[in-house]
Parts: sequence; structure tokens; C-alpha cells
Amino acid sequence: MNFIEVQDKEIFDFVYSDMEKQFPKSELRPYEKIYRDVFSEKPYKMAVLKDNNDIVGYITYFEKEFIWVDYLAIIGDSKSRGLGSLILKKLFEHYKDKSGAYFEVELENHDDSLTTKRINFYKNIGCEILDFEYFFANETNILKMNLMYKPLANKEPQNIFSDVKDIFNNGFNCATKEIALQKMIELNNIGEKTNI
Repeated sequence: MNFIEVQDKEIFDFVYSDMEKQFPKSELRPYEKIYRDVFSEKPYKMAVLKDNNDIVGYITYFEKEFIWVDYLAIIGDSKSRGLGSLILKKLFEHYKDKSGAYFEVELENHDDSLTTKRINFYKNIGCEILDFEYFFANETNILKMNLMYKPLANKEPQNIFSDVKDIFNNGFNCATKEIALQKMIELNNIGEKTNI
């Protein structure tokens, strides 16, 4: 299995088409924004896992002093073969000198067993749910989510809000980011209302 950074539009289009099937519209960033970020000088990357010539999974992420995983998915019949863990293992090996990796994961919903399964997936690879009130920002709304973290270079997160703010200001440039950041300031007792 090969872990390959995406550098052409055809593979990008294939991945984004699958993202539209797998992710709720409320969590999916617009095609144009992801495309622009992947093919610009921004620290946003898209990589695929290939089994021979077939793409079996993909991941998008920001590479900073830390890694911020944006999307991770396995395609179709390739699910339940340990490939999600394999993508992350390859990502962690490649970025072993980074402080750690953040993951946005939906809140546990006992009426939806998939939420528990996703949370347990991340716990099984060494992530922990951070004691931090986190809100995902999209074009129209904010969504309360878990923020999970896996140390890489044996480092715990130094300043969670600073890392979140960095990603929001340099990556998630959307209409609701200011609302989400202000809500996190209030709920995490970070300080009084500030110019974010």
C-alpha cells in the first residue's frame, strides 16, 4: 500500500466526489476552497492510500507545528480492513517530529452507534478527547464537536486555543469562524471578548 500526496486534478476530483457521498453537507467544505488550498502554497494537503492502482482511502490535513486532520475516509468495499488505521500510521510516521495530531469528531449520540464507533476508532489509535469546548465552523452554522489529540513527538498540546485559532484564521476561512472562536473563548474561560 502506498501513501501518496495528491498533485493532480483528476485524483482530487475523484476524492472530492467520494467526500460528497461520505460527509454530511454541514461538515463538508466547498470544492473550490479545498481545491484552492490543496493546490496552493498553503499548508493544506490531500493524500491517498493506494492498493496497486486503486485508491482505497484518503485524508486531508493541515501541516503546521502540529497536524490538523480535516477529513479521513475509506472508500466503498475497502472499509473494515484496518485501512483507516493504516493511513494514520503512515501519516504519523511521516510527521513523527510534529508535536501531535488534532481530530474533529462528532459528539457521541447513543441513538447512532456510528458515533461511538468513530470515537472508539480514534481512542484505539492513541487519541484522547481534550477537555476543551470545541465548535466546528462551516459556511452557515457552527457545530459542537469533540476535539481529540494524539501526541506524536511525545508532546501534549501546549495551547489548544492558539492551535485552533491558527487553523481557523489560516485555513477555515468561512462565514461562521468568528462566531465559533468567540463561543470557544467564552466556554473555555479563555478571557473576555477579544478581537480575534
